[in-house]
Amino acid sequence: MNAEMNEAMNKDYRVGAPVLDDESSFDGGGDSETVTSDDVSSQEPVSQPVHEVSEISTVEEQRAEEQACQAREALMKFYDQKSQESYVDGDDTPLDLEKDPKGYILRMDKKLQEQGAFIKAQQEAQRQAFEQQQHDAHLNQFLENSVTAVKKKYSDFDAAADYLYETRAKQLAAWSTVYPEYAQKSTIDAIIGNELRTIVATCAQKGINPADELYGIAKNLGYQNQVEQANNQVAELQSRQNSARTLTASGGGVSVGPTTLASIDRMSEEEFDAWISIPRNKEIFRQLHGAGNGY
Repeated sequence: MNAEMNEAMNKDYRVGAPVLDDESSFDGGGDSETVTSDDVSSQEPVSQPVHEVSEISTVEEQRAEEQACQAREALMKFYDQKSQESYVDGDDTPLDLEKDPKGYILRMDKKLQEQGAFIKAQQEAQRQAFEQQQHDAHLNQFLENSVTAVKKKYSDFDAAADYLYETRAKQLAAWSTVYPEYAQKSTIDAIIGNELRTIVATCAQKGINPADELYGIAKNLGYQNQVEQANNQVAELQSRQNSARTLTASGGGVSVGPTTLASIDRMSEEEFDAWISIPRNKEIFRQLHGAGNGY
């Protein structure tokens, strides 16, 4: 689209003006021989370039009409606003140009300046809104390209992004008792959207991939992919099995699996009470923590 816009903007719309080789054509004399039926037909090509110019300038004319409409709407808003204020400052009092020309001119000058300032403010607001729209469009395109590249590295990026959104949404919703508007999904989405734009803009300035950073943030907040979840479940199952074997070991027997502080810490309160009730396990616990711990 940018290429098409540049091509349209750089296109030369100038139409070559007809060249009049006969200088007598500009002669304002009364020589009637210069105007004949043949001369009328010879002037027909002149109308063709004019028609082409009107066709080419149609877009410009439409744009000018739109700008004029916007200016009129801005003026109408200005007039409505000033009509309400005029009763306060007394500007509704009519002035006679003949009786008070100076006051009349000063008032008109004041109104023109106010109108100009109002229109300028409206145009500035429109310009800023357009620039913000363009900026957000560039950020969105940058993020989309980054996500496409990162998905080749992390096939579960979508799941990580969902986890990141849900985690942040829960954090914001927790503040709803202080800020009631945080209970609304629209407010939460707006806050997360602004934070996302800030992250993407910062990554663009630093030259790093924002999607990669978002995946890392999700990992820091506790996200695990399916492989990691499966490995953790297996490790947890093995730990519980080792704890069960330790608990079922007799006082004089040998427990299956090593007993460490880490395995003891993973025991529930009931499991630990049952385990420490065995004299041999109590001695092991004393050795792990050192003597003099009161056990």
